[in-house]
Amino acid sequence: MSSIRLSIVVAVYNIEDYVVECVESFFDLDVNEDVEIIFINDGSTDNSLINLKKVLFKKKLNNIKVVDQKNTGVSDLRNQGIRLSSGRYVTFVDGDDFIKVKELIDLFNENKNYFSGKGSFDVLLSAYEFIEKIINTKNNDYIK
Repeated sequence: MSSIRLSIVVAVYNIEDYVVECVESFFDLDVNEDVEIIFINDGSTDNSLINLKKVLFKKKLNNIKVVDQKNTGVSDLRNQGIRLSSGRYVTFVDGDDFIKVKELIDLFNENKNYFSGKGSFDVLLSAYEFIEKIINTKNNDYIK
């Protein structure tokens, strides 16, 4: 039986300007043996996959999977993520999102009694913060 409790499936499609920051948001997490992250590139036609692999190569993280597939759409991508996941629980992140992974894990750990069969959660929701970023196309700077 797998020791993975939580699988995080990240959708990657034509997000070369954002994928590095998304991946780096996972660097704050000390990914241990009970969390896995699955990046699925859905046939990007830009440099999303190259940028993803470059940033992952810089920092060795445990329990990381990178999948490259032909473009089939986000619904199929997420279903593929579920099929590939080893975790008992699955969450989804879009590759242009920057998540506070520690807060996600804290939320999961704070409610672990409900996930261990002592309660009855089917879905766990949390708040989000919208941050608009505008790209200055002349020099690729982000304006917050």
